[in-house]
Amino acid sequence: MISDNVDGFYGFRNRYRDQNDVLIGLMNRNRRHAGWNANETFALSIMSHDTTWARMPGKEFQQYNVTRKFSAPLIDGWPRESPKGTKLGYTKAIKSFSDQGGGYVSIDSSVNLNITLASRDILVDMITRGNIDTIIAIHDRFVDTLSHFWHWQISPDPDETNITLGNENNLSTFIIRGRNGSWLKGWLYNHQNAAYNNTEDVLRIVKQGFTANFKIAMTLGMGTEPVAYRIATGINIDNACINFDALFQGLQVIYLI
Repeated sequence: MISDNVDGFYGFRNRYRDQNDVLIGLMNRNRRHAGWNANETFALSIMSHDTTWARMPGKEFQQYNVTRKFSAPLIDGWPRESPKGTKLGYTKAIKSFSDQGGGYVSIDSSVNLNITLASRDILVDMITRGNIDTIIAIHDRFVDTLSHFWHWQISPDPDETNITLGNENNLSTFIIRGRNGSWLKGWLYNHQNAAYNNTEDVLRIVKQGFTANFKIAMTLGMGTEPVAYRIATGINIDNACINFDALFQGLQVIYLI
């Protein structure tokens, strides 16, 4: 894991071998300056297995207002950023996990998005578990004095992927299938009052109101896709337990006797 708490960048990589390596980038907008000025609050970049699972529009947004290429939360369908010179987001906590490339990050961007509260906790576990190369857990929280449509969005490369939705053990699921039998499989833990508003090239989960919480787990791998089960505080995937109330503790492993 590498991090830049000044500008707001956090990177994870499971190994240095081939096109199946997992690379994850999380961005915050802790400050703005020339060369670090895009709309990237809470942005995700995910690549693995020769597939781009989550991307950002870069300068295309400035030229064409291409919101479908954002892998970041949008408010009422649009990104928000504060002007230069404004006190921006900040890192609340960061923790690397030993003997792997994963870790835990907690960031705040309430000022960036100009709302009462915008926080993200993310756990990245890069221990290989069967067909799973990486597990990602995200808890996003948004609060404002005005009601909004809150878009939780991931934009894979449509030339490399296809998206399907489903349900599994009282969990809402999405699967993005990529090259050579690879996949990104996700579970929305708190699917109540959520709606999917997808297109061919974007996964979009929408909630409406003064507050919105998104508790989402994702796995990356190849071969047979894993199955997950709901528990009181989170999700069990194979023998790994995600507790959304304590992501800083990492995954809790369940040993079967």
